[in-house]
Amino acid sequence: MKKALIAAASFAMLASKAAADSLKIDFRMNIRNRDERNSLTLTIEGASSETKTRDGFDAATGASMKRSTKTTRTLLFDQQKRQTMPKGLRALLLFPVSDFSLVGKDSLRVEHDAENPRKITVTFNHRGNFYRIESDGKGKLDTESSFTIAEGIMEQKDGVFVTKEEFRTEQPESAAPDMDKIEFTADKRSESAEKPYTGKLRIKEKDGILTISGKLGQ
Repeated sequence: MKKALIAAASFAMLASKAAADSLKIDFRMNIRNRDERNSLTLTIEGASSETKTRDGFDAATGASMKRSTKTTRTLLFDQQKRQTMPKGLRALLLFPVSDFSLVGKDSLRVEHDAENPRKITVTFNHRGNFYRIESDGKGKLDTESSFTIAEGIMEQKDGVFVTKEEFRTEQPESAAPDMDKIEFTADKRSESAEKPYTGKLRIKEKDGILTISGKLGQ
């Protein structure tokens, strides 16, 4: 346990220094059932160092085992608090290191295009916002163009985020919003971010297993 905490602290410290040249992501999530194999591996590569951490959900503590939830939050902003990547990407990375109940709470959906199954659309809500992530026809996610967001369409009631009345479908209020009632805007890094993470990631889904992999450069 002590070694794990030291490793997690070292990983977070490297991330906070914003000294990385690249961020490698390896994401595996069973979107249908609880699965102990769900994992998120982050590799931060700097000019003279590399830190690789494979994380998952710790049922005993109800949190990520190696604190990647905190690490991804740190990576989302540079030292001047400017956004370095899409908010939706960071939010999506939380699923493998959270309890499976988050899939239902955040209404995670993964759909394939009817004419081209390699084209995937992921939708979910998280803490008041609704996210839509769309790959290209080759199954690639571009941090500059694949992520969109509808902000402020959820509200918190009794500790749970639900769709505001004006955006609801005819289903229960905790369901995903009516897509015809919301307006998406681009979800991407701040134009003034000093060292944004840019590039493309590969996304696949087969038999309920969603995987995302690739390297983002700064």
